[in-house]
Amino acid sequence: MGGDNAQRTKFAIDATHGLAVDAVLDIVRAMADASHKTVSDPLVRMLSKLAQHAEQGTAAARPQADEALREQVRDLLTGWTLDDPNPDAYGRALHRMVAAATPAQQRSEIAQTAEPLRILQTALEAGVLGFAAWRAVERLLAENNVGPLVQLLESSPGPSGSVDPLWARITAPDVVRQLACTEPPDFPTLDHVLPRLPVTGFEPLLDVLGASESRTTRRGLLDRLTRAPHELGARIVARLAGEIPWYVTRNLLLILDGLPVLPDGFSAAAFLAHPDVRVRREAVKVALKIPAERERALLGGLQDSDARMARLALTAALEHCPQAALPLVTQLAQDHATASELRVLAIKVLGRTGNTTALATLLQIVDGGTSWLGRARLAARSLEVLAALMALSTGWRGDTQAAKLLALAASSADPDLRNAAIGTRR
Repeated sequence: MGGDNAQRTKFAIDATHGLAVDAVLDIVRAMADASHKTVSDPLVRMLSKLAQHAEQGTAAARPQADEALREQVRDLLTGWTLDDPNPDAYGRALHRMVAAATPAQQRSEIAQTAEPLRILQTALEAGVLGFAAWRAVERLLAENNVGPLVQLLESSPGPSGSVDPLWARITAPDVVRQLACTEPPDFPTLDHVLPRLPVTGFEPLLDVLGASESRTTRRGLLDRLTRAPHELGARIVARLAGEIPWYVTRNLLLILDGLPVLPDGFSAAAFLAHPDVRVRREAVKVALKIPAERERALLGGLQDSDARMARLALTAALEHCPQAALPLVTQLAQDHATASELRVLAIKVLGRTGNTTALATLLQIVDGGTSWLGRARLAARSLEVLAALMALSTGWRGDTQAAKLLALAASSADPDLRNAAIGTRR
C-alpha cells in the first residue's frame, strides 16, 4: 500500500463504507503491515467475530454487526497512533469479549466443517493467524466442531508456540462449557483439552457437575475433575461454603480428596457431622489427610452406625491408632453383632498397637476355656480367631498365656490354625 500515511488512511477509511466485510478486514491487515503497527490476536478475533455475525447472523443481527464492524475499523484507523493499539488492560477486555458465547445462527443442516478447517490449516502452515483464520475458528466453535479443531491443532507442524493463541481460545471457559453441556458431554474432546486447561477452565465442569441430572455425566465429570491441578482446591472450598445440595457437597469433597494436595487452611470438620452419610464418608477421607483432624475423623468413623464409615476408620487406624480410639476398636473387635469383616479389621488394629489392653482382648477371643477333662482349648475356628492368633504370633509370642494358646494352635489338625500360629515364621 503506497503513498504517505495520510493518503493510506483516507483510502482505507473511504473503503470501509462500500467494500464487503472480508475486504474491510484485509485492509486493516494491510494498513498494519504498511504502517508497521500491531493488530493483536484478541482484536483480530473480535473483528472476525463481528464479520461472522455480519455475514451469517440472524436477519436482525446482520445489519447491526456490519455497521459495528465498519465503525470499529474506522475508529481504529483514525486513532491508530500506538505501536501496540492494545495495552494490557484493553487486551484483557478484548479476550473477555471474544470469549463470549456466539448466539445461535441459522445454518444448513449439514455443517460445512471442511472449509474452515482448510482455511485454518493453510494459516497454520503459513505461520500467520489472520482474520480469516480466526473467523474459521469461531465458525468451527459455533457449529460445535471443537473435536476436529483440536485434532488439527494437535497435528499442526507449525513452530512451537504458533498455536498457543488457538489453544487459549479452545480452553476458554465458554468452549469448555460447550463441550460439557451436551448430553452426553463430549468426553473424548475434553480428554484432549484437559491437560491444557487453566484453573478457570475447570469452573464450567464444576457448574455442569452440580446441575446435571445424569449419573453417567456426573460420574464422567468426577473422573476428570479428580485429575485437576491443586489450584482448583480454593475454588472448590469457596463453593462448599455456599448453600448447596448434599450430592454437590459429596462430589466436591470427592474432588478435593483426589487433588494432589489440599488447600491451605481447609477444614473438613463441619462435614463430619453432616446428616447424610454419603457426605460423611467423603468428609472422613479428606479429614484423615489433615493431621489436626485425623483423630477426630477416626473417632467419628468408629462411632458411626454406617459400616462403610467404620471400615474407613479401621483401615486408617491400621497405619496409626491413637490411644483415644483403642476403646472403640476393642468394642468393635468383641461385638458379635458387628460384621465379621469389621471385627477382623479391628483385631488387626489391636495386633499392631502393642498395648496390654489389646493383648487381653486378643487372648479373650482365642481362649476357648477348658474341656470336661480340664484341658485348655481354643475357641471355635472362625475368621476372628485366625486373625487374633496371627496378631498374637506377630506381637506377643513371648507372653506366657499367648504362648500356650499358640502352642495349641500349632498342634491342631486344622492347617489354617497351624498357619495362623506360625505367623511370620511360615
